[in-house]
Amino acid sequence: MKELAIIGTSMIDQVFTAKEALKFNQCNKGSMSVSVGGSMCNTARNCALLDFPVHFYTILGNDDFAQLIHNTLNSKYITLHETVVDAPSPLFAFLSDRHQHMKLSTISPTFLFQSPLQIPQPYVLTDNEKLLPMPNKVIFSGSIPSGDNFMHGLIINREEAAKLNPDLETAILRLKKRFSWVIITCDKDGVIYDYSGIKKQPACTDQPGYSLGCGDTFAAGFMSAYLSDLPFDECVSFGQRTAAEKFCHPEVVSPSISKLKLLQQSRNSIVDI
Repeated sequence: MKELAIIGTSMIDQVFTAKEALKFNQCNKGSMSVSVGGSMCNTARNCALLDFPVHFYTILGNDDFAQLIHNTLNSKYITLHETVVDAPSPLFAFLSDRHQHMKLSTISPTFLFQSPLQIPQPYVLTDNEKLLPMPNKVIFSGSIPSGDNFMHGLIINREEAAKLNPDLETAILRLKKRFSWVIITCDKDGVIYDYSGIKKQPACTDQPGYSLGCGDTFAAGFMSAYLSDLPFDECVSFGQRTAAEKFCHPEVVSPSISKLKLLQQSRNSIVDI
């Protein structure tokens, strides 16, 4: 098993679900949940639930929320490398009703590493472009970094890939010039990816569920398999299984994925293009 460092923001998620259509200038009634979040933080926690050890590098504030984040990351599978700053913890607010949603964030440069870190782990997963270039094998997640840096891998969703080209196969071919492999997650349409040729896998579920957090769960499942030296197609399959399990539960990081184990996956559903 290869060592993985995850570098990114830790914050507090506030998810508000309205009972009726959200309206400005009036009191909207609904339900609220508060939890620890941040894409890379979620991925580290998901790795821990899968019993996959990681090193997590993050910046914390100096308030009660920071203590909550610290306590939440207390796991035998997470080695926490925290930098503490004199500032309140950043918040991410997600407001939604049945038909629409709004995202709000108080993240500031204070909570972003501004230059590459010297870390001993050979593989790095991050969503912070400020860290590039790094001498490690960098896997970038969440968006397409600018510049011409050649990196080990890329995990993005369909919306991010479409900014490069609406035709996902064309987008992948362009991205492969900068990455050893590329994965594009497509919600209920499964994934399209290129490791040694473009392939597709269908989603593991077509039932209603909760999409928030599924991308981070996929990344954790995929990385735990990839750094355990499973064949690439099976790594994608395991990422899909973990995302499908989380999809059945409303929590952004669902303890239910802890029941999943790394096993050889069937290749019957994999389609070469």
